[in-house]
Amino acid sequence: MSAVTEINIPNLKKFKSGKVREVYDLGDQYLFVASDRISAFDVVMPDGIPNKGQVLNMISKFWFNRTNNLVNNHMISTDIEDFPEELNPYKDILNGRSMLVKKAELLPVECIVRGYLIGSGWKEYKQSQTIGGMSLRPGYEMAGKLDEPIFTPSTKADEGHDENISIDEMNDIVGLELGKKLEAISIELYKTAADFALSKGIIIADTKFEFGIVIKVSAEDLINVVRRPICTTSPSMSSTRIQSPTLNGWSIIIEIAPKMFATLSLAANASARPVIPKPAINPFK
Repeated sequence: MSAVTEINIPNLKKFKSGKVREVYDLGDQYLFVASDRISAFDVVMPDGIPNKGQVLNMISKFWFNRTNNLVNNHMISTDIEDFPEELNPYKDILNGRSMLVKKAELLPVECIVRGYLIGSGWKEYKQSQTIGGMSLRPGYEMAGKLDEPIFTPSTKADEGHDENISIDEMNDIVGLELGKKLEAISIELYKTAADFALSKGIIIADTKFEFGIVIKVSAEDLINVVRRPICTTSPSMSSTRIQSPTLNGWSIIIEIAPKMFATLSLAANASARPVIPKPAINPFK
């Protein structure tokens, strides 16, 4: 079985080609098609993993369905029988790896929530005892759990790397009222996803959310598209996209994509390590 790294659907208008997904414009909806491509640090690898796209798509579906009582999301269907008739000739390639979604206009910020000190957050903490410019107490170990999750936004760059910004700078971009809602929803999303993941033996160290405004709705709804939370399963680290809820009618969209990350030991102080339940065979079942 070979990996599907190139996806071309004739007669459909391609809106965007991402590192992993192809996005097609169907008029008032988008069609997301997940390839088997692998990307890391903005680099697409030459070889893919067979069926990775299907796994990515089904994990996203799992989280959308699990949280639809808490949040509206952009998923319409992953069942090709629900797709427009014009897609019938492409069922073989779309089956299992595609999702019909609502259109949304993304806000130009990324909403990052951190629950553990790792990655760039740990690097900044070691240098200045801060994360995102916010002062933290002394005494944290690498991969140690923060006393409370913290919100550290960044810009969303069309090209190049995103840049960390302060909450005040984010509010200057999106407005104070919307900024406060983004912060509150992001933290609520993280907590909900992290609590469930921990019950399956997974630690979500941090994660990114992207929010947008649903285009075809009478009252504007906020939507969120998630990035990669870094998850730890002792004694190694892995990266998994995760999704979660909303407040007061705000919609949240989150994409989830499992991806192996670098192996890393947890906090050196054994007492600082969280108690991790034994993982189920299928942690998302």
